Amino acid sequence: MARHSKIILTSKGHDRRESGYYSTPDFIARFLTEEMLRIKPTGKKVFDPCLGKEELLRYFAEAGKDVYGIDIFDFGCHKLASFEQKDFLEYYASVKDGSLFNNSLDYDYYIANPPYNCHEVDYIQKNKPALKTGSCSVAATNP
Repeated sequence: MARHSKIILTSKGHDRRESGYYSTPDFIARFLTEEMLRIKPTGKKVFDPCLGKEELLRYFAEAGKDVYGIDIFDFGCHKLASFEQKDFLEYYASVKDGSLFNNSLDYDYYIANPPYNCHEVDYIQKNKPALKTGSCSVAATNP
């Protein structure tokens, strides 16, 4: 039996299956923040390359940290973080210097809940070879 196309729209009109967006539960966000702050209590800057609706940044912001995020889609939720709409893989390719955590990405905390369901997210399917090899040559996106 063939698999049928299925569209699941959010209240903002984004296809959830296309964007790969699924919210992070509050207790997970709180736990991750508490653990990261425990490991590095003096950090000041947080980066989320898959910002979504800022769920992972709430507790960092409440702790007085500077939060910055990017996302392929603009979900219109930018109360906590400085936001730029861009593709993280393309962004990373433009600043790559042998390591993700180089001086071009100068943050104390890196946190993300990336789109991960490869059966739903077209972006992952289009870029699977590059993602597997670590290459930064990825297909252009048009969110």
